[in-house]
Parts: sequence; C-alpha cells; structure tokens
Amino acid sequence: NFIDIFYTSFFHTMCMPRDRTDDIPGYRAGTPMIDDHYAAWDTWRTVYPLYVLIKPEFVAKTITSFSARLQLNGYARDSFVGGGEMYMEQGGADVDNIIADAYVKGVPGIDWEKAYQVMKNHADNYRLGWYVDEKPLPNPSAPYYQYGYIPDDCKIPGTDFGAMSCSYTLEQAYNDFCTATLARDLGTQRDYETYLGRSGNWRNLWNPDAVCGEFKGFINPRNADGSWVNYDPAKLCGSWVPHFYEATGYNYTFFVPHCVPELIEKCGGEESFIRRLIYGMEQNLVDYGNEPAFLAAYLAAHTAQPWVVTDMVQAVRHKFTLEGPPGNDDSGAMGSWYIFSSVGFFDQSPL
Repeated sequence: NFIDIFYTSFFHTMCMPRDRTDDIPGYRAGTPMIDDHYAAWDTWRTVYPLYVLIKPEFVAKTITSFSARLQLNGYARDSFVGGGEMYMEQGGADVDNIIADAYVKGVPGIDWEKAYQVMKNHADNYRLGWYVDEKPLPNPSAPYYQYGYIPDDCKIPGTDFGAMSCSYTLEQAYNDFCTATLARDLGTQRDYETYLGRSGNWRNLWNPDAVCGEFKGFINPRNADGSWVNYDPAKLCGSWVPHFYEATGYNYTFFVPHCVPELIEKCGGEESFIRRLIYGMEQNLVDYGNEPAFLAAYLAAHTAQPWVVTDMVQAVRHKFTLEGPPGNDDSGAMGSWYIFSSVGFFDQSPL
C-alpha cells in the first residue's frame, strides 16, 4: 500500500502547474511561462520545495514567468489560470514565498534583481486582502500598512466585513519576512528594515487572554480601535468568511514559520506548546485535510523533544489511503507533504 500511495502522490505533484511557454498571448517569444497555478497558496508549502530538489529548472522558469507577469500585468497573483490572473486571494502574495525559497537554496538560472521587484511591488502596494473578482489597485495606505494588521471591522474589498482578517495578516507578515530575505542582499537597508519589521505584525493579533480548553494565548481577530473580537479558536472557518480561511484559529495560531521560538514562549513554553500541538492534532483542530496545518506536526522539532514529531507525522501519514489523501490534493500539495514525510524530512525554508 505504501508504494502505491507514494507513487500516486508523486504523480499528482506533476500534474500542475504546466509549462505553456509560447502558448499564451502577450509575452515575448521564448519567455518561460508557467500556467495553471490553482494556486500558489497550495503549492508554495510543499510542491515547489519538492521541485527545487527534483526539477530546479522548472522552478527557475516559474520565477522568470512571475517577472514577466509583473511587466505585463502589474503583479503576479497567487492564481494564474489559462493565462489570466485571478484577482481574489486565498491568503497572501504567496508567489513571494516560492521566490524566497528558491533564493535561499541557490536555484540557478534566475534574474534575482527582477524576482525581487516582483516581491517589492507586492510588499509596497498589495498587502490588501482581496475578495472581489475585480482588478486590484495598488494601495500603499491599506489597513495592513496603517494598523500593522487587518482589522476585523475594516471592509475587505468585495465584502461588508474584514474577510479572513487574521489569516490574511499572518500570511502577509510571512510574505514580508520572505521579501526581507531578498531585500537584505538586493534592496536598500531601509527596505530590509521595513519588511523585517512588518514580518512581526502577527504579534499585533496575539491575545494572551484568549482561551481554548486548557490553553491560553491565541491569534485573535481585532478591531481598528484595538479591541479584541470575541471568537472561539476551535471553530472551523470556511472559505471567504470572517477571521480565518479554511481552518480554525487554533490551527492558524501555529502559522508563524519565521518566529517559532517566540511562538513557543508565547504559548507557555515547550511543555505547554507540545501539549497544545498534540491536543490540536488529536481533536482535529489542526486539520490535515487542508494546507494551513502542513507545518504544525514538525514544530516540535524546535523543542527539546523532537521525537514527538515522529508520532504526529505517522498519525497523519496513516490518513493517506488507497482511497486518497485526507483532503483535496490541491495540485499535489498533499502528495508532496506525504513524499517529504515518507523520506524523513520536511522543508521549512526560508528560515
């Protein structure tokens, strides 16, 4: 069964995105064009880190196509299907994460100056959150820039509420960290300090008094006046809804990939953090049927009890059966997680 699941997972990682060079109007002949990103919100976490290892030339083509899309369209959105930018965002500007991952691993064949401009454009103009299917306009004074978080009572374009205010903020803070990673070498000192500073915006949503079960301290939606929104961290949120995207607040509280030691301390130290992880996995509050959970089982590696990772990863691997993965494979994202977890390591770059 393992061989069947492993190689089926491997096959799924190869289905999309696709190389459509010279098949999309508007781009100069020979410009690499990688299409059918459904979306980078799924693939940056596991698919592209796998590609860095097994087909880095495809990663280089992808990032070159991001640069070409910036020149033609003004940005490179997370979803790019049939040669068209999809305007709605599930999370942040996660093409930035693909670029940063390739940069720290030294993938060859990429014009890094141009790639950095893709990220800088997003960082300076498009930390918006965007729900509506209309072309987004650059807005350097959007709520994320004003408050250091997206307030729950500020209308995301296309809604009457702060759609996914917390998950947008968390993902954009990580985007800022990824942008700072390149700005350190390719940008100005001011850019580097700005983006690195903003990567700490997750702290603005940390409510030390929020409670779920025996645990205290969670990411919490917040209004523009600084007041906390009363919510249940155990509640599963759906798509394009208030607070979080397709996960619980309990789950998203673990999404601070660039500040894990600080997160552990905020969660009450290592013992409390590990209990919180195990409880979340056992109670399905950290749901491996979707991408926001992907990193969680590996976070115990940052503690003095790294062996806890083995039990949690094995429990998740057993959810993959001949009937399929525990959720939508999402362009091979689930399959890539299974491949990494089966060979015995998990990629957490650009730490």
